[in-house]
Amino acid sequence: MPSSLSSLSPTENPYLHSLLESCRPFLRGEFESIDKDLPNLIAVLRSVGAGECWHKHGSFLDHLIDIYKILKIWKAPNSVCLCGLFHSAYSNSYVNLAIFDPSTGRETVRGHVGEAAERLIHLFCIVPRQPLIHDDLLFRYTDSELVEHLEFSMASLSNAKEKGLFNENEAWRKKLVSILPVDGVIVKHIKTGEDVLVSRRLVAVFLLMTMADFSDQLFNFQDLLFENSNGRLEFTGNNSQTTLWPGDGKPGLWMNSVSRMGAIYTLILREEEMIIEQRKRNGEEGIVVSGRDEEIDLVIPPVFDNCTRVLDAEEQKMARELYWEGVCEGSKRGLDWAKEKLLMSIDKNPFVGEPHVVLGQIYLSKGKFEEAEKEAEKGLRLILEWGSPWDKRMSWEGWVAWTRVLLMKAKDKSWPQNSWGILNLGLVSQFQRTPLPPLLEQLQSPAEPNVIGKLSTISSPLPPLFLSPVSDFNMTISATFSSHGKILMSPIRKSEWANQPVLCKSVELFKNGRNQYRMSTNSNKFQCRALEIENKSSTKFHLDDVIESQQFDRETLSAIFEVAREMEKIEKNSIGGRSEILKGYLMATLFYEPSTRTRLSFESAMKRLGGEVLTTENAREFSSAAKGETLEDTIRTVEGYSDIIVMRHFESGAARRAASTASIPIINAGDGPGQHPTQALLDVYTIEREIGKLDGINVALVGDLAYGRTVRSLAHLLAMYEDVKIYFVSPDVVKMKDDIKDYLTSMGVQWEENADLIEVASKCDVVYQTRIQRERFGERVDLYEEARGKYIVDMSVVNAMQKHAVVMHPLPRLDEITVDVDGDPRAAYFRQAKNGLYIRMALLKLLLLGW
Repeated sequence: MPSSLSSLSPTENPYLHSLLESCRPFLRGEFESIDKDLPNLIAVLRSVGAGECWHKHGSFLDHLIDIYKILKIWKAPNSVCLCGLFHSAYSNSYVNLAIFDPSTGRETVRGHVGEAAERLIHLFCIVPRQPLIHDDLLFRYTDSELVEHLEFSMASLSNAKEKGLFNENEAWRKKLVSILPVDGVIVKHIKTGEDVLVSRRLVAVFLLMTMADFSDQLFNFQDLLFENSNGRLEFTGNNSQTTLWPGDGKPGLWMNSVSRMGAIYTLILREEEMIIEQRKRNGEEGIVVSGRDEEIDLVIPPVFDNCTRVLDAEEQKMARELYWEGVCEGSKRGLDWAKEKLLMSIDKNPFVGEPHVVLGQIYLSKGKFEEAEKEAEKGLRLILEWGSPWDKRMSWEGWVAWTRVLLMKAKDKSWPQNSWGILNLGLVSQFQRTPLPPLLEQLQSPAEPNVIGKLSTISSPLPPLFLSPVSDFNMTISATFSSHGKILMSPIRKSEWANQPVLCKSVELFKNGRNQYRMSTNSNKFQCRALEIENKSSTKFHLDDVIESQQFDRETLSAIFEVAREMEKIEKNSIGGRSEILKGYLMATLFYEPSTRTRLSFESAMKRLGGEVLTTENAREFSSAAKGETLEDTIRTVEGYSDIIVMRHFESGAARRAASTASIPIINAGDGPGQHPTQALLDVYTIEREIGKLDGINVALVGDLAYGRTVRSLAHLLAMYEDVKIYFVSPDVVKMKDDIKDYLTSMGVQWEENADLIEVASKCDVVYQTRIQRERFGERVDLYEEARGKYIVDMSVVNAMQKHAVVMHPLPRLDEITVDVDGDPRAAYFRQAKNGLYIRMALLKLLLLGW
């Protein structure tokens, strides 16, 4: 009998939890909860024989439901999802599956799915999809051209939305319009030969559906059938007489083709956004342009990093063979050998989940539970995002269930030691329950907390209570007070609650050690009820405050960046770009120096996670500091109103003083000429995203290196990576100080001072420009004027840079980067600023909720 349970808390991995919740109705077959008409629609398809028709990897009915599921997971509009459910019902250019007669059955289908969806279904079935998708789109681009155009289009879209700059003569736009005009394309009806106008947005919809269609049905059988040995899926070969179905079940070589579809889809979407933006800026917002189908929303699937990456055909072949060897030969040749094969497979193709899952089982077998948890989480995320399996020997539902079992066992730090133990695995549920002591059993049963005294009602449901295997547990209680503050967390020893009610007597908290909290006392009381129990065992790093770059190591940075990527998915895929994981939390921004970007970035991050903000700007002049109040007293006061403080101060070391005083987390948003750790984190995150690596890079730090806290913090973080070389390019009066040079030398990092910016730029992967800060020079205006304008990044510098290199800047800029650089795809500074949102969302989540 199965006895295993799975634990996946929304606070540990909010994106994965949200993704699983969106998939759960499909996993449970609860179709009516997705769409009340869906069970009837499936019954209609079943009644006309869809379940009896063969389709590549199963029955036609299974395929139709799968495509609907994938499109729903990708958040496609309802009409597009319904088109997926009936997408070949009139037959099409690929298959003969006319379960409805297109000459007599359109009214029947229209009555079931509505006019908009039926129109899509009919068009999908009459257009020559093979030549439209492949000959007219995919085969008109090389892989490298697509990669380049994705970069250019991102910069163009940024310029359009932020600056109102539009250039229809850009190479990527001219190429796209030449093969897919703004007004659409005319194709021939596959049966009558009549002209059919297909709008650009409908072409994008058919690309999206073909991505889902191919991912669900293709495996090695089609590779053998069409001699797809080069992995580019050109459908040119013919092995019809010798290919036996189903073959060996090996994953198919379709991912290069689908990644190219995703890239072209992204190009279409970006230019469509620019067209709408230009129309809006011309005062034409709301005008309906006939024939363009602008009422159909285009959504970006989460696969291939939100359709921004192209998988090389040869790399996908090598990845598949490495995976197949590892899985099929691992039991004979040893787990270490299989592990290396899987790691190489993941390196070649990081976009599928199954290799991570198998690797997770290997780590479990070796007792490496943290590594197993990491791989299982990655595997689960990727498998859920696809909505279909890459390794089709098992169903999508089977892969999801098995991966959740592995994840649960990794969190439990246990793995069966015999064959019967493996067979005994299986049961999966959302929470793992732990037996409660009698008192908490009594407190658990009522639905609402009982509030006593001056406390107002609980504002939201109580979060889970985390009970560890030892004597302490963390109790998270959220309550709104009529006067001020709220109770956050209270680990209470068993002896304190074993024989008496749990009474928390104050909103005031103070730290007793690194991870322990205690309540002080006053007359206010409340009794909490309706608690939920969940095991919480994690060896992830613990984050109390963010004060300086030196507090991080490579592993910690990788972990933070992983959470940042999850935050990016939340921002892009959640309704309104918001989540509710920090609902009920308050962040105070305490800025003693002017700030626009950093302060707004933090405030946006908090609000996008459901939290609230208390803000003060220029606190040096407009707060009690002007009356002589010490920083320590200010912190003690502000922490009574908030759950976390983000502080910028004019004195170096102020953030550390604040952290030593506060009982809530402190984030250093810049302390004078000292450090700016969150800027350094987003800088390194940006370098990794733009360049693709952090080891073996050359970085030029340019401008104010003496007073620029961003470059000091960045230098500390870059020193953690291998084979990094840093060039210092600055006026003599603002050279990098010796403490940073000495630190880099002690860490074995090569550095060089060089006065020739163009020479340095030609060698570097990153040119990090900073402004000369007038406010740091005091009355020495002469020194400021001497330094200002000496090093300017203009097109002459950019033209000397390598094609893959980027220009970065912490902003704001004055004249140290000329505006004509903005249009070059190597100008990464606005993308860099956007990355700051994701890093700060990640830090807020980690500081307030942990893992």
